[in-house]
Amino acid sequence: MPSLPITLFVVACVSLLPTGCRSHQEPNSASGVSRSSPTATADAHPNPKRFDPKPRTAEEKKYDKEIRSNLDPAAEKKFDNIYWGTRSYKGLHIEDGQARVAIDSKLHIPAATLRGLAKWFGNMAGDPQGIPKYRWILVDYRSGSQVKISADPEKLVRMPDLVGKYGNAAVGTLQANGISTNHITWKSVTGKGVWLKSNWRVVAQNPSAGSKVNNKNAVIILLVAK
Repeated sequence: MPSLPITLFVVACVSLLPTGCRSHQEPNSASGVSRSSPTATADAHPNPKRFDPKPRTAEEKKYDKEIRSNLDPAAEKKFDNIYWGTRSYKGLHIEDGQARVAIDSKLHIPAATLRGLAKWFGNMAGDPQGIPKYRWILVDYRSGSQVKISADPEKLVRMPDLVGKYGNAAVGTLQANGISTNHITWKSVTGKGVWLKSNWRVVAQNPSAGSKVNNKNAVIILLVAK
């Protein structure tokens, strides 16, 4: 009996100690995990999984195959968007009614091209714009986040050399340099109308290559021949 007051005194002192001074083996009453356990912290904040643009389902693989069959570097001379499609495409995923096309968004693709690139991928995959099965959007292949499309700022840029290029390749080159293609006048050496630009090759241009033009409202004249 004489030792009872001493025992009670020790217990009372221990109960007054700060939590951090107690044994690290004390379990959390809710989870049973040690409060000072480093494992608990790691499990609570796992590293985010890196986005993988590789197609997984049969439908995704089918669309991917169709798109890649149209990414022909040799055809870049004639057709719009193939230039950027060939260089930027990484894969696609389909989820929640969206076809998420993974591209390399660090290639500085012009905003005007980005606005139509997702639908172009859909057309190449065989999902027509008229009655599309999915909503086609662009995502960054590294993060999986949707690519934000902002307006190209107005500025002076160097006019590229278009002589020798087919008409649509000339348009693609202008877009690649951030130059608006809304003010192009096409003239043929024969005086005939220029309908299918991919059949015509540029033989002269105005403004000349290397001159500075406004990227938003440059007036461009292209003389073409077959």
